[in-house]
Amino acid sequence: MDYSYIQQAIAQLEAAATELKNMVDHVPPEQAKILQVREVEEKIRNTLAHIEAAINPPSLEHLPPDVLERAQALKIPLGDVEVQMAMVSHDLSQVMAILTEMENRAQTIRRRREYFLVRLPDMPIEVLGSRLPVYTAADFQAPPEPVSKEVRDQLKAKYGIDRLIMEKSVRSRATLFDQIKQAKQTLEHPSPQDE
Repeated sequence: MDYSYIQQAIAQLEAAATELKNMVDHVPPEQAKILQVREVEEKIRNTLAHIEAAINPPSLEHLPPDVLERAQALKIPLGDVEVQMAMVSHDLSQVMAILTEMENRAQTIRRRREYFLVRLPDMPIEVLGSRLPVYTAADFQAPPEPVSKEVRDQLKAKYGIDRLIMEKSVRSRATLFDQIKQAKQTLEHPSPQDE
């Protein structure tokens, strides 16, 4: 357990309690400001994040570097324990979605840290990467199965492969050239039947 987080949490709790005590002691109820109470509430929320960090220290190592760069570009304080705990405890797709939303609305967002922390849980969890299965050439290759001699003999008999092989060997290049010569002769010397 990391006592430095606990010490920070104790200091923040003492500061929040002192602020509330001063408000109660010195400010009449009709002049009390809700904003001051909200600031103390935020400090207490930050204190709870420090206590959670003491139990389970946050590590941003699992986040891709481009996501961290985008967060820094948006001036989100990555050193803040509450921000770290939020990034660690939510899905990567949610973090990417809130960063994209903040990039699109960067000019209208004043308190970026608070916006990030409030909107992050509202982001939907999406499946990252391709939604289609990835096929490679290996997926389309059937494993070579040896064909038995009986099956080969059946196929040869069914399709007459032996006869085709014999006909192919009879027909050679020489017979093809003879047919071409005969066609040329027929064109040069037409027979009386063709006229």
